[in-house]
Amino acid sequence: MDRRTEGIDFVIGVDTHKQSHTSSAVDSLGTELATAKVAANAAGYRQMLQFARTHAAGRRIWAIEGTGRFGRGLTSDLLERDEPVVEIDRPSRPARRLAEGKTPREIRRCLKRSVARRLFKLLEKMPEMA
Repeated sequence: MDRRTEGIDFVIGVDTHKQSHTSSAVDSLGTELATAKVAANAAGYRQMLQFARTHAAGRRIWAIEGTGRFGRGLTSDLLERDEPVVEIDRPSRPARRLAEGKTPREIRRCLKRSVARRLFKLLEKMPEMA
């Protein structure tokens, strides 16, 4: 395992929308531990952080979709609290189409794998920390 990723115990993936944010806490093996949906406002950001502290207590990183748009408020709030954040792109149209017709569980599994792959690719590009 690469030194840049070996210190991460959990990933909190966040799907951002104008009115709400949905998150999934995943451990280093890719097991989904819990999910949460909160309002996209200051109270919701506090709930999201409490969710992470409860279900992903340890070395975690936030993978947020759209940090410059709907995820801007959450991202700013987390960074002010020294939480590590990386931006991920929303799934491409072909990836979303592959999920059509699948059960909600299958969709979550596909999206978790996609997010994890993109996150680890981003981390591999980061300079190593001594």
